[in-house]
Amino acid sequence: MRRKHYIAVITALTITGAMAFGQAAFASTDHYNDSSKTGTQEEWSAWQDRWEETAADFTKVSITPGADETQLNFAWYSENTGSEATPVVHFGTDQTNLETFTGESGAVNTDLTGGTAYDYNHVTVTGLTPDTTYYYTVEKNGEQTEAVEYKTGSLDTVKILYVGDPQIGASKGQPQGDGELVNDDGAANTAAENDGFAWNRTLQTAAQQNADLNFVISAGDQVNKTGKPKEEEYAAYLDSEVLSGLAVATTIGNHDSLNEDYMYHFNNPNATELGTTAAGGDYYYSYGDGLFIVLNQCHLVKLQG
Repeated sequence: MRRKHYIAVITALTITGAMAFGQAAFASTDHYNDSSKTGTQEEWSAWQDRWEETAADFTKVSITPGADETQLNFAWYSENTGSEATPVVHFGTDQTNLETFTGESGAVNTDLTGGTAYDYNHVTVTGLTPDTTYYYTVEKNGEQTEAVEYKTGSLDTVKILYVGDPQIGASKGQPQGDGELVNDDGAANTAAENDGFAWNRTLQTAAQQNADLNFVISAGDQVNKTGKPKEEEYAAYLDSEVLSGLAVATTIGNHDSLNEDYMYHFNNPNATELGTTAAGGDYYYSYGDGLFIVLNQCHLVKLQG
């Protein structure tokens, strides 16, 4: 029996259309939630207690679909303390005997990190099979992180979580408690603190309701600041425990497009120079019977402006 094949074209502009459930998609500032009044007070208090540490940790790992379902792409920062970066992922089904995969590293623009030197690390892992439990660690300047579990999904029924405009830090100016959220730098970015908590809870809820997700598609604007340093926003975006075991195919939105931090944080497969902005250009990947083409249309907006 012949299997169906399909092509999906993803652009940042798709977030302005109707969602799969027939509801309109709204920008994050149109539907505001005060995170101090949602969830449990204990959850919010715990998030607040560690926010300063979270906002300063630029080294969190992101996972992206690879060129096809047999591959997985990793990216993370390591602080440059004088030793060379070690772009290495240890990956496999046996937690005590993981295979070593090496990649490439390069310097991060220190204008984006408050003058502190970091290297980005990009590694591709190969040989994945469906419905399999794996474990991985990454190296940060030769030091291995703790092992994390990663499960591949079925190819018989592919389930994808579609999100748009996480836009960590977009809730600036909105009331919270007795004050207002501000989009300042570092831990003072209370807008990112608010949105990072809400993003984390959203992913937790989605994962609990859909235990068999294959991966996530994010249709643009992972973070909010445009053309400015925003590492605390990326730190909040990547902090979710759900994302340590789930790949996300991100799209370049206009808020992501004007500097290269997006390109450092996400190791997109089959990257091209088409649609290039400072954040990178178009890319594509296949998964099962599907071919996914991710277009960066922000360069068109820049040219027209």
